Amino acid sequence: MKTTETCNLNCAHCFTSGINGRRIFFDAEKTANWINQLDTGDNNIHLEYHGGEPMLAPMDDLLLFHQLTKDVWQERCTHGITTNLTYKLKPEHLMFFGMYIDGGNVATSWDPNIRFANDKQRKLWEDNTKELSYHGIRTKCFISVTADLVKMDPLEIADYMHSLGIAEISYERLTHNGNAELNPDIFPHNKALDDWWMLMHERTKDHPVENGFLDSVYAKFDAGQFFNGTFCRDCEQKIHTINADGTVAGCPNAAPTE
Repeated sequence: MKTTETCNLNCAHCFTSGINGRRIFFDAEKTANWINQLDTGDNNIHLEYHGGEPMLAPMDDLLLFHQLTKDVWQERCTHGITTNLTYKLKPEHLMFFGMYIDGGNVATSWDPNIRFANDKQRKLWEDNTKELSYHGIRTKCFISVTADLVKMDPLEIADYMHSLGIAEISYERLTHNGNAELNPDIFPHNKALDDWWMLMHERTKDHPVENGFLDSVYAKFDAGQFFNGTFCRDCEQKIHTINADGTVAGCPNAAPTE
């Protein structure tokens, strides 16, 4: 549920175009009304505040949306958020994260060289993640797998996240959307990716920081499903996607949007 299309950062891989996204904010009442019409009386729903940067929206609108959806869904509705945490944390932010985000954790993101414009921004993000941990707020960090990232030691990344109080990390594949279309050099080669995934397994399988990607891989082995699905980018070797325009891709996510 995107509260805005714009952001206070301008990451090189951003699929919504960073600071160039439309400077608009969601209508809390209309959005909640639309979502509430999905209620059947016995179903569940999870709502994720997203953007752009979702916390750029007025706090009153965020609280109103929460109230209007909870009034209808009650305990069958949870709220989560994915925020860049690169802004001055105020008491109202801590209140919102601690009292109104009940979907499990506050999600944030970190990426080497393509996210923060300077060391001041990076330090602000680090301080904020530590602050949330201090207040008992669980954080999960999404990391995009870039050409620069696969040059790093996965263990050093896990240790760095652990030092900030981050409970879980999850790795994501880049998509050819938004700013990423303007920066093709940030995409890693498949061979480098394959080698890095194996190194991650060898170096971090017993690390105290939870790794959503590795957990999903191990679950496939446990369930005997290691010959299907997107498995450690093995889809590039066994799945061919024919796009509507006749082009062929290795992954359905690479299908053209125009």
